[in-house]
Amino acid sequence: MMISAAPPLGPYALFVENVFSTFDLNARTLLGPEDVPITVTNTGYIVFQFDRSSKYAGGGITEIFKGTGEIPELEIQQREIRKSISYLRFKYMNSAMLVLMSEAAISSNKSFMLPQPSAPDNYATANIINGVLHIQNMHDSAPRQERKNHVLSADVVNDFIVVFKSIGDELGSSCMDICSLIYSSSFSYSNHDFSSSLLIGWAATEKIITELHVKHVGPPSKWKMDKNIKGLVDANILTSHLLSLVEEAKQARNDFAHNLQSSSRDTAAAAVFSAVGLIGASIGRELRPLLRTTHHG
Repeated sequence: MMISAAPPLGPYALFVENVFSTFDLNARTLLGPEDVPITVTNTGYIVFQFDRSSKYAGGGITEIFKGTGEIPELEIQQREIRKSISYLRFKYMNSAMLVLMSEAAISSNKSFMLPQPSAPDNYATANIINGVLHIQNMHDSAPRQERKNHVLSADVVNDFIVVFKSIGDELGSSCMDICSLIYSSSFSYSNHDFSSSLLIGWAATEKIITELHVKHVGPPSKWKMDKNIKGLVDANILTSHLLSLVEEAKQARNDFAHNLQSSSRDTAAAAVFSAVGLIGASIGRELRPLLRTTHHG
């Protein structure tokens, strides 16, 4: 038996009210990387109109099979496409949060706890019905208010879009993979999972080194990361301070991979700072990670 089709995926939303107060903002839509319109509302949500971007639109299912027997191959394929589009959206939203939190921290000289990354059990859909914005959180994922909000200004929102697009221009198709990894690494750090933070942060750093080598030096070595690092040093992209962080993180990652030597707070931080430092050096603007840990007891 076939029932009515699932429509293409609509806009997604991030609930940020547990970090930012947006009450004083006039909702304004700005164009983010890869032509995604982004609206920071005055109700504590950021709405991503992914359905307006060719890369993130789609995901419709023409017919849904209900009953006994084998599910049609077409439906299986369409469900996989829908799932892959959704995961691309999660990467984009986590990347956006990395940049927004950075800009807010730089502007206010404050630090904030990172919200849980967007995932299948932690996101919201957004739809406008009769001119009214309706937000639906998936799986009861609405965050709980735990601390005072930081007031998010229009200037920070504007800077967030400018920097986000600059990073997108610099890193190209790898931007969302890299920035979402950095966000995940920072979130692991905040939960005292320093080994995961190190490994994820180093994966992002390696990818950035490769991308910057392609753009500014030439084809990178596939197997010799030290050679690629030297290429960036010679191109004056890696400063001596940044090089020391990269080398510290690389050694800690190797120690973990070969000897299961646990990461420390410092080596995990070195991996995250290596990644954001490389991005900042490439766009000529600071990107500040938020490395705060939760308190226990």
